[in-house]
Amino acid sequence: AARLSDHQGSVTCLASMVLSNDRYLLSTGSVDHSVMLWLSAAGDHTQWRRVQTLDLGAHYANALSLSFLPDTCVPVLAVGGTDLRVDLHVWRADFADAATTGGSGAETGNAACCLDDFEGQFEKALSLEGHKNWV
Repeated sequence: AARLSDHQGSVTCLASMVLSNDRYLLSTGSVDHSVMLWLSAAGDHTQWRRVQTLDLGAHYANALSLSFLPDTCVPVLAVGGTDLRVDLHVWRADFADAATTGGSGAETGNAACCLDDFEGQFEKALSLEGHKNWV
C-alpha cells in the first residue's frame, strides 16, 4: 500500500488508468483547489511520484476521469467541478502529434512506447459549460 499525502485538504475524487503492463497514472482532486497527477514506479505499485499539479483557482474538482484519446496513446483528463464546467486536459509532449497507434494504448501495448518516461504536461484544451449545478 502507498500513502499519497501532498494535498492540503480533503480528497474529493480520484481516477486512474493503466499506461502499460507495469505503470499506472492516478489523478486526485481536493478541496485545496488542485488536481494532482501521480505515476507509479515501473513494476512497483507501492512507489508513486507526483508528476504534475493543476491549480483549479477558486473551485475544486468533484469528478475526474482519465482515458486515451481515440486511436492514440495520448491521455486525456476530464475535470468536473464546482464551477459548473467540465474541463478537458490533454497530454502535451514532443510525441503528441505522432502518437497515433491504431489502438487505445493500454489494450494494444502502445502506451508504454509513448509514456514510459512520462515527460510532458497536461494542458487545458477545452471547457464544456452549461450545467446548472455542480458536475
